[in-house]
Amino acid sequence: MNPQTAYVLSITQQGNEVTVSIYDDHGRVTAYESRDVDVPVTELPDVLLSTVLTLIHGSLRHAGLVPSDLAALGMAASTYSIVVWDSISGRPLGLIQTPMSFASMSLSLRADYLLQQAKHLGVGDEVSMANARFGGVHSWILWTLSQGKTYCIDEANDLVLLYDVNEEKVSEEGLMTPFLKAVFPKIVREPGEIGTISAVYLEGCQIPFCAITSLPNAGLIGSGILSSGKAFVAYGDDGFVVTRSKETPEKTPAMITFRKSYIGSYYEDTGLLLSRFSYAQTLLSWLDSVHKEFAVVPETPLGLMTEPSLVVAPVIDHVEEKASIIGLDAQTSLFSIRVAALRSMSYRVAESLLHMQAVTKQPIDTLHTERFGHALPALFWFQAGVTSIAVHERERDSYARGTAILAGVGAKLWTLSIGVKHFEEHVSVTRYEIPEGSARMKEQFRRWQQIWSHGSSD
Repeated sequence: MNPQTAYVLSITQQGNEVTVSIYDDHGRVTAYESRDVDVPVTELPDVLLSTVLTLIHGSLRHAGLVPSDLAALGMAASTYSIVVWDSISGRPLGLIQTPMSFASMSLSLRADYLLQQAKHLGVGDEVSMANARFGGVHSWILWTLSQGKTYCIDEANDLVLLYDVNEEKVSEEGLMTPFLKAVFPKIVREPGEIGTISAVYLEGCQIPFCAITSLPNAGLIGSGILSSGKAFVAYGDDGFVVTRSKETPEKTPAMITFRKSYIGSYYEDTGLLLSRFSYAQTLLSWLDSVHKEFAVVPETPLGLMTEPSLVVAPVIDHVEEKASIIGLDAQTSLFSIRVAALRSMSYRVAESLLHMQAVTKQPIDTLHTERFGHALPALFWFQAGVTSIAVHERERDSYARGTAILAGVGAKLWTLSIGVKHFEEHVSVTRYEIPEGSARMKEQFRRWQQIWSHGSSD
C-alpha cells in the first residue's frame, strides 16, 4: 500500500449486524467485513465487542494494512438502543430497546421507563446506579476500547432525551432520585479526536477515535445529504425516514421527532426530523416466519400493481405497537399479503414525508435508500409512485460511508463537503421515477390508493 495514503475505518451496528469498512483518502473502499450476531438481546453488547475486534483485524488483513496505517476510526449505532454496564468490572449488564413512543413521552415517563428497565438488569439502588454507565452501543464499545477513558454519546441517541440540552447534563425535572446518582456520558457535537483506542487492542498502536454518530445521521451524510430538501429511508428491521431541519421546530406531528445533530460549522442545518415505522417490519417478519417460501415480488414497475383478489390491510394498534391483519382467509395468497405489507411501508413513508415537508416548509425532491432488509426494486417503484418523489437506490453501505466521512473530518483529512465529494465519486445510483407521461401507471396508483383508503375493492 502507498505509505502516503491515509485510511479511515468505520464501524456500524444495525440491529444484530456489525460492519467494518476501510476507505482510503479518495473515498475508495479497500476492505469490507460484515457479520450477523445471532444472540439474545441481553448478550448483545459483549458479543458485539468481540465481533468488532475480529472484523477490524480481518479487514486490515484483507486490505493489506497494519493498524498504524489507520488515521482514524469512527462508529455509528442505533438511535434506540441503550447499553447499561458496570463501571467497576466493565461488565455489560444488558441492552435496553426504547419503544416507538419513547420520544413522545414526558420526561418523567421516559425516566421511569429507563429506571424500570435498569432494575431488570440489576441496577436499582443508589450504589448500583452510581456504578452504572449508560450509553449507546458505540458508547460501550469506545469506553471499553479506551479502557474506560472515553465516555460519550451522540446527540441523536434516545438517552439524550433525558438531558437538559442547555446545561448538557441530565435534567432533574421529574426524574426519580436514583437517576440523579447516575453518571451519564458527555454529548459529542462534532467530529474530532474524541478518544484513543488502547494499544492493547491494535498491535501496540494507539489509534484516534474521531467520530461517533447515529445511523440516521450517518445515512444522510453517506448519501451526500448535507441540507434540507432530501431524505433517507431505511427499510430494515427498525425502519426510519430522516431529513434535515434548519431550525428547531416548535411542534412536530406525533410520528415525527426532532433530534439535535449539529457538527460545528460544517453545514447550516441543525437537526434531524426522524420517523420510525417498525410495525411494518414486524408484519413482514411475521410473514417470513410463517411461510419461508412465499412468492417473490417481481422486480418490475408493475410488480406491485397487480390488484389482489382480496384486499389485505394491516391494522395498527399504536398504543400496544402490535400489528394484525384483516381480510385474511384461506383464499388469500401469500403474494397478496406480502404486497399489502410492502404497501403499508410505502404509505407510512409517504405520510412521514408529507409531515416533514410541512415542518421544514420546504419540498423534498429526492428519497435516498439502499437495498437492505425487505427493500426490493418493486418497493422502490411503488414508493416513487405514491410519493411522486424520485427514489435513488444507492450502493451499500451509506452508514459506513457517512461514518468514515465524519471520522476523516475529525482527523482533519478533509472538510465535510470535500469528503462527501470524494466518496460520491465511487457510488453507483439507480433511479426510480414515474415518468410524467405514464398515465396507466398513475391510474393504477390512484386506484390502489382508493382501495387502501376504503379497505375493500368494491
